[in-house]
Amino acid sequence: MDVVLRLLLLLGLFAAPASGQTDEPLPPDEGDEAGHAGLIEPIPLEPDSTGTRYVAPVQYVTGERIDPSRVLDRQANMGSVLDSREWTGQGLDAAEVLGRAAGLSISSTGGLGAAASLSLRGSSSAQVPIYLDGVLVNRPDAGGANVGAVNLQSLERIEVYRGSAPMTLGGVSMGGAVHLHSGTGGGPLAGSVTARSYGGLVFEGGGQGEAGPWTMSLRARALRADNDWEFQDDRGTIYNPNDDAVATRINNDVRGGGGIAMARRDLGPGELALSAVADFSEHGLPG
Repeated sequence: MDVVLRLLLLLGLFAAPASGQTDEPLPPDEGDEAGHAGLIEPIPLEPDSTGTRYVAPVQYVTGERIDPSRVLDRQANMGSVLDSREWTGQGLDAAEVLGRAAGLSISSTGGLGAAASLSLRGSSSAQVPIYLDGVLVNRPDAGGANVGAVNLQSLERIEVYRGSAPMTLGGVSMGGAVHLHSGTGGGPLAGSVTARSYGGLVFEGGGQGEAGPWTMSLRARALRADNDWEFQDDRGTIYNPNDDAVATRINNDVRGGGGIAMARRDLGPGELALSAVADFSEHGLPG
């Protein structure tokens, strides 16, 4: 009798949930409201026409545009961005702007527009590849590039990678990499004149306008300098101070300039862009 009673109790325990089951679908779990404090609100689900499934509505997610510095951080561990706002209207040359980047050293023959080479973290200039819009400018077997000849007016930003280059630039580099990005020449009409020491003058200007369906833009730069500073001349006899004298640097002048012109218009689903870049320079050869 005791065994039969125990069997009946066990059957009752298993039969109770089974008798309460129905074919109706269970509603979605809305969760504990207190546990979701400060989190994203749950998305309400609606049953479909059959009433057996719940369908989530379409969700649209719109993100913010990533600025150039954040793009660079995703490409390499160590890097920095120099934006055109850091040199526009200041009368600087590329060597002076690049010298602001951490870990980068500039060697220059001296003066505005003079030849200059760079190194990253003690590397030689030949070990630092320089790219212009993704195209390699200097080959490792051809030595370093002259960054003093770079026209800043045609650039939008400069990316400096220390230690390693991103995969988009080949990924293989002994001394990092420098990536120059051309600009569109857009922006309001503006210009500046900067006077510098030793006869230096820098003219910068540009702007943007509309011509029918075309958007026309131009940015230009011109410079001149005498670079005739005084220096201590030992006349090649470093151990004889009696013939030392103060001399003036001669035949060290520079003339140069350049710019970028661009025309853009909508063409079907895309855009048609035409651009022209020009640069020229003339340097003296100091003795």
